[in-house]
This record gives sequence, C-alpha cells and structure tokens, in this order.
Amino acid sequence: MDKEMIFAIGVLCFSLILIILLLVSLIRGGDERKKFIRNKTISDTFITTVVLLIIQVGQMIYIDFFKGGHYPGLNPLGALAGISFMFLFFLLFNKRRFGD
Repeated sequence: MDKEMIFAIGVLCFSLILIILLLVSLIRGGDERKKFIRNKTISDTFITTVVLLIIQVGQMIYIDFFKGGHYPGLNPLGALAGISFMFLFFLLFNKRRFGD
C-alpha cells in the first residue's frame, strides 16, 4: 500500500469513529432538536456530495471531449473518506449551531 492509501484509510477510520460517537450522543436524548441536527447533517452532506459529483462529471466531460484525453476516474476509497469527513464536519457544525 502506498502512503496515500494508508492516509485515506486512517482518515476514514478516524471519521467513522467520531461519527459513531456523535450519533450515539444524539440518539440518547431523542428530542426534536437532536433529530433536526441529525437530519440537517444528512441533507447537508448529501447536497455537498451531489455538488462534488457534478463537478467530477464536468471535469470528465471537459477532459474527454475538449482535451482528447482520458479521465482517470474517482478513487472510491478517497471519495468515501471525503464524504465521511464532510458528514463529520456538518455534524459538528450543526450540533454547535443548534445546540445540544
């Protein structure tokens, strides 16, 4: 494994552990505010993921059709690590913004 792969796996594992701990703390109380924070985080992460994928598609179209090259594609492990990090960021942001 190269250093980039090990780093991506490390970021993914770290993000997943923090996400699980934060979700457990949100599930315990079960009030409306905690459900709102969780739903807002999920929707923010989904919107960000869709926007990033649209940018990737735009890059692919540009490279394939206008440059005449071949688009190398999206690394799925890197994408998963990035999405989990975005989810963690939005979860922390919404938890701080809407209180706990």
